[in-house]
Amino acid sequence: MKSSFKKAVEFVFKYEGGYVNDPSDPGGETKYGISKWAYPMLNIKTLTKDDAERLYCNDYWKPAGCNSLPWPVDIVMFDTAVNCGLKRAAKFHEGAMKVPHEEAMAIIRKRELFYLRLAENRRFRKYKRGWLNRINSLRKYIL
Repeated sequence: MKSSFKKAVEFVFKYEGGYVNDPSDPGGETKYGISKWAYPMLNIKTLTKDDAERLYCNDYWKPAGCNSLPWPVDIVMFDTAVNCGLKRAAKFHEGAMKVPHEEAMAIIRKRELFYLRLAENRRFRKYKRGWLNRINSLRKYIL
């Protein structure tokens, strides 16, 4: 496992905190960013940080191909997969530049545009500021 996985997980945990059960969040009950929707058999309330880290490694980091990506693309892809899903992260990565920082910034920009479109829906408008704060923090982190 690349050492950047630990850094990536620490970044995600800053934004995916403790237990939340927001009725307007399609993921439903969530803890450390792990949702009941994605893991219906888990007891989300009792999920530990170590459990979440294992899930992130096996279900996001590895499937997103982060082990074979250069830094900072690996961290950007991981955070995007966690927050937007594996398929969308792969779509954002398609056609990206091959210079690592440019590639990472291109993915972030696609993600930002996705959030802005999503926030046009009244149901998701309340998340816009948090999404954009996370994007800006990610930009600063990789620079």
